[in-house]
Amino acid sequence: MSLARLWQRWTGYWFRPAPLLTLDVCRVLIVGNQLWELLGRYGFITSRAGLPEALYDPLPVFRLLTLPWGWNGWSSLLEGPWLYRPSAALVDWLFMLAVAVGVTALIGVYTRASLMAFALGSLLLQALAYSFGDHHHPEALTIITVALLALSPAGRTLSVDAWHQRRTWLTARSPMAGWPLATVQWLFAIVYLSAAGSKLAVAGWDWMNGFTLQYHLAVDATHNGVGLGLWLSRQHALVQALSWMTILFEATFFLVLLMPRLRWVYLPLGAAFHIGIYFAMHAPFFPWVVLYAAFIPWASVAGFRRRVS
Repeated sequence: MSLARLWQRWTGYWFRPAPLLTLDVCRVLIVGNQLWELLGRYGFITSRAGLPEALYDPLPVFRLLTLPWGWNGWSSLLEGPWLYRPSAALVDWLFMLAVAVGVTALIGVYTRASLMAFALGSLLLQALAYSFGDHHHPEALTIITVALLALSPAGRTLSVDAWHQRRTWLTARSPMAGWPLATVQWLFAIVYLSAAGSKLAVAGWDWMNGFTLQYHLAVDATHNGVGLGLWLSRQHALVQALSWMTILFEATFFLVLLMPRLRWVYLPLGAAFHIGIYFAMHAPFFPWVVLYAAFIPWASVAGFRRRVS
């Protein structure tokens, strides 16, 4: 196959015309969920301002975002002392600003600018919250997705912007409307494959013997006071089956990208998987279920199939 043909297939995959309605349904669902999650973490984020200075070790991304205020030489970007730490009042102000641009991104006022501001605000606040030795990763995929939406023609439908322009975009398609959602789909495949590879690299096939998952269930359920998790941690045969199901699901999720019809199998399984983890361990991966919106052809589901130039 010639390079020209390969390039044509590459651009055809990423930039084939896609419905703007699908993009904006995803915008509403994902931004709405991120806004809800951010509001729910208000106490967690703002409480960081009261922690001792000795615990403050800002993440590299936080150092980068606050570069003009914390510069102390090149070494300070990664491992040196960082001079800047926002006050409690400033954190409060930044939180309110992030919520405000989240609302405008949700309803579609200056949609793309609002999306980028919301992504940056969410990233800054989350990076600050994790700059005190407590690191997690569930929020990263949602923040990346919001930033990708900001680089797309989001806001052409289901927005105040569209209403103000008095344009009907419900059936319109754009070659730039599909790539952000396709990118999110690939990110899911990579994240799940990485999770399966990490389990096998650290524990090998022993990870599926059930005892490893029983241990994590018992520890997290005890820490969070979750009765379901404690009960599950005592059911070895069931937990062993769940261990195998987890590895198989994560290692084969990429098949959805090759055979899109499989989404109707994998997405319900994934939703059950993440919701079950939340109720058994209080692991906060529920937003990933909302991100599954990127796999659903919303315009077709709504019946808008006609192409409009």
